[in-house]
Amino acid sequence: QGNNSAASKPQVDPQLKWLEPGIAPFVTLLANKRNQLPDIANFRHTWWKKYPFPNQVESAAAYDADDVAITLQAGDGAKVAADYTLFNIRTEERIRVSSVVVATDVATCIRNLGGSGGVGINLGDVFVILGSTREDGAGIGTMLSTLPVEEYNLPEITRTPFGLTGRMLNTERWIGADMEETQREAWHEHAKQLERKYFLGIRDLRTGANGRGQNTMGGLADFTRTNVLDMNGNQLTQTSFNDFAGDVLKYGRGGYIGGSGPARKMMFGSHALFQQVSDWAGANVRYAQNDQVVGMDVKEIQTASGVIVLFPSAIFDTIEGLKNQAFIVDLNEIAPANYRGRATRLLSDRQANDVDAKSFEYFTDQTLEVPLEEAHGRILNIGL
Repeated sequence: QGNNSAASKPQVDPQLKWLEPGIAPFVTLLANKRNQLPDIANFRHTWWKKYPFPNQVESAAAYDADDVAITLQAGDGAKVAADYTLFNIRTEERIRVSSVVVATDVATCIRNLGGSGGVGINLGDVFVILGSTREDGAGIGTMLSTLPVEEYNLPEITRTPFGLTGRMLNTERWIGADMEETQREAWHEHAKQLERKYFLGIRDLRTGANGRGQNTMGGLADFTRTNVLDMNGNQLTQTSFNDFAGDVLKYGRGGYIGGSGPARKMMFGSHALFQQVSDWAGANVRYAQNDQVVGMDVKEIQTASGVIVLFPSAIFDTIEGLKNQAFIVDLNEIAPANYRGRATRLLSDRQANDVDAKSFEYFTDQTLEVPLEEAHGRILNIGL
């Protein structure tokens, strides 16, 4: 680092994050350069996510077998167009859309294609969108597309100050130099703060006591809305775990729909929780060899939907109220974004000029991007 406080301080990310990686495994994994985003230069980091084309619509009312004007649930009218064929899952009737009034979600249809139906439609009947069936020589038809949705997060400043007196700077103990040991301990605390924020942070923008922004970034607990399993004090069983895995392993680049390979995601929780999983999973839990997580005790469990890698995290072990919950994460669908020139670093010479000591701090100005919240999951209130 040198002793010139005016000098440019080198960034230590991600080298520091690989120092005893088991202290904060989530921080360590996100330090992988493949997951890093370009630096940001605004207190409001935005991104866009675009959903795939819909594959179903739903009836908003009940209809007789000969009714041809069908009102769909709000918003479903924009999902189909003339010459689209629909399949009623309950009755197996096929119908063809003749026209749609998007503003009212009313579809005028040709019923009972090929004699497939002949029965009524119930409120809430789900129709699979088979796609368009165009007439020979017809025009291009109605073009449909999905609109991107804006999402955002805020950067948060995390600072962990520490210092040593003049004597401590030159003290050697059997565990090593005071300087090295204090730096290591301070880094552990800084990494654990980042880890807790990645999981439990809330997105908030406020003005601090000095009149400047004091942002906090949203973590996975803030963004994960779709795949949340509340066990209500019951133990996590093989059935409940596998059912939830079928949902949480579905989407994202680590999922089995649209993923680049077999579904594979990471689960972070306490040793007590993973012991419960091991009790019923038995031989399905095995030690995982993975070059990306050297230095961490990692196991994985095979489900019918894919593999879930188990990462014990100290923040769940050391806080009693967190032992009964866990997060399942698709590392392909989450990434940190550093404020420009303010990635994790060790700053020295922070003390006043007349002090016989040296002060340091670990400094991070960072936010978290969660492009697809449906790729992640959270389990709450597990009975242990």
